[in-house]
Amino acid sequence: MPFSRTSEASMIGINFHGGTNGRKIGTKEAGVEPQTNWNDVAWWTFTALRDSTGLATAVSVTTDTTKHTYNSYVSVDPPYGGNDYLMRGYIYPSGASMTVTVAGLGQTFTHHGYDVIVYFDGPNGGTKDVDWVTAYAINDGVTTATVYGKDAKTAGWSGTFIQAFGTSTNDATPGNYVRFTGLTSGTFTLTATPVTGSGPINGLQIIALPEPASLALVGVGLAATLVARRRSPAGG
Repeated sequence: MPFSRTSEASMIGINFHGGTNGRKIGTKEAGVEPQTNWNDVAWWTFTALRDSTGLATAVSVTTDTTKHTYNSYVSVDPPYGGNDYLMRGYIYPSGASMTVTVAGLGQTFTHHGYDVIVYFDGPNGGTKDVDWVTAYAINDGVTTATVYGKDAKTAGWSGTFIQAFGTSTNDATPGNYVRFTGLTSGTFTLTATPVTGSGPINGLQIIALPEPASLALVGVGLAATLVARRRSPAGG
């Protein structure tokens, strides 16, 4: 669910654009949580990822797959926007599964925790007219979670983001992204294991969580108390 952010530097977007023929987002705006300055990555190790303000960071991303492609089936008319480019290319496992590792996340992300959004959409229409179900599992050394996302048959990218849910193959709901929340470590690994279909990952979005409202209110109350004390006359 979207929330108010205190800093645009608290977001990092990774677009797996699919190689030579892929589409790069660049400075266009894209994502469930809209941001600019996406990192356009084919499938290899990519270092010094920039944040949504365009500044380089110490964050890196590494995949263990050589499979990548881009979709020509997007059903919207040009000119394409950032979201269309995001959902146009993807990587998928060379074998039974693939991993994507993000490392180097600093205190901006680890202090209050962060969410990871995983975008997925493949060309599963026509001769590939079957539901694609993938187990997306994340592990940051503290939190482990798995969500089953369903890329429904004939449901190509239509311009609307739909969150998928599911704790098993049978209860996976149709959608084009899954969201993991409350991670706290500087490194996490995402594993995509296809149950049916190819198990695509179109991109990732890493979003720092804001300061909890309760802590913010405590801070405001404490500041007000200190101001009141300073204004009180001596001996009052």
